[in-house]
Amino acid sequence: SRFSEQYSVLTGFLHLRPETAAILKGDFNGDRAVDFLDFAAFAMGFGRSRGEAEFDQRLDLDRDDEVGFGDFLIFVIAFGTPAP
Repeated sequence: SRFSEQYSVLTGFLHLRPETAAILKGDFNGDRAVDFLDFAAFAMGFGRSRGEAEFDQRLDLDRDDEVGFGDFLIFVIAFGTPAP
């Protein structure tokens, strides 16, 4: 399925595959759209901060070393946006 192609599920957490690169802010799986799959990844990383094993720097959109409300606001603005 498309979901399993973009993500792997390990120990109860949704992890992005390292080889996927965002080309659009909020497009964490590299499919050129900010959509529900990206939201699922963001939701799983929400509340994590640098130093925690599950912290994913790609989700830290405001670069403050934690995935928090500021990142969520940036993500919401980008949600539904296709890449040019």
